[in-house]
Amino acid sequence: MDETPVHRCWNVLHEFTMRARKTIFLGVVFCCLASLSLAQNSDDKKRTYFENITIDSEGHVCYFEPFSTNGLNRIEYKTNGKSELDIFFESESARINIRLTDFNNDDKVDLIYVMKENIIAKIIRKVDFYRGPEYLEHLKRHYKHALLTATHPLIKHRPDEVQRAKEIENELERLNTQHIEPAEMGAYRQDMQFMESKVKELAGAFVASDTLNSAVRTVLEGDFRVLSQRPEITTKYYMEISTLLGIDPSSKIFGRK
Repeated sequence: MDETPVHRCWNVLHEFTMRARKTIFLGVVFCCLASLSLAQNSDDKKRTYFENITIDSEGHVCYFEPFSTNGLNRIEYKTNGKSELDIFFESESARINIRLTDFNNDDKVDLIYVMKENIIAKIIRKVDFYRGPEYLEHLKRHYKHALLTATHPLIKHRPDEVQRAKEIENELERLNTQHIEPAEMGAYRQDMQFMESKVKELAGAFVASDTLNSAVRTVLEGDFRVLSQRPEITTKYYMEISTLLGIDPSSKIFGRK
């Protein structure tokens, strides 16, 4: 059916509204980064990278850097056999968590997890964006470990564990049929499996992820001359942070159906 002038007008207005909302949101992020930079410049006691590094109870290296004066909006990095970098952002209307995971520590992010909560509408949307086969292999290891638990001699005869073991085996069988090329990227959900996407926006999100992840790792692997400098990752790489925070988990642009 041909599009009427009213429909065309409505579509243009809707697209303009969505773009305006994204522009306003990115403006809020930029203001947070700018205000933090001003606060840091006016601080008599210059905080260093070293002061933002901690070692947790399990011996993992952790890093923290805020991009707002209240510290709620921040990046957190952790090494625990894999590299994990979280971005947390909170406003009056939304809470966002972006997690970048590099499973094999090769400086290439394998998984971008996005969680966005609309506080006003009370809606939470989540999605995993994968690149290459590492996330698939991670899921296989996860289910194999779960299967070992379900088939432990002490509990494997229980009806509920027999059922659980069967479900795990079915999921493993499904995953074993999947094949992902090293350069492939797309979206994954349990009810949707792996869906390849070749859109430039998703490729750009992974470029931003690699840049941000590499920046943190470079600092943590630096000597005292680097660690004694004032933290500037969140201000220097504010464009990469804004790009990742701007991802809409429900958008068809990122390959969602």
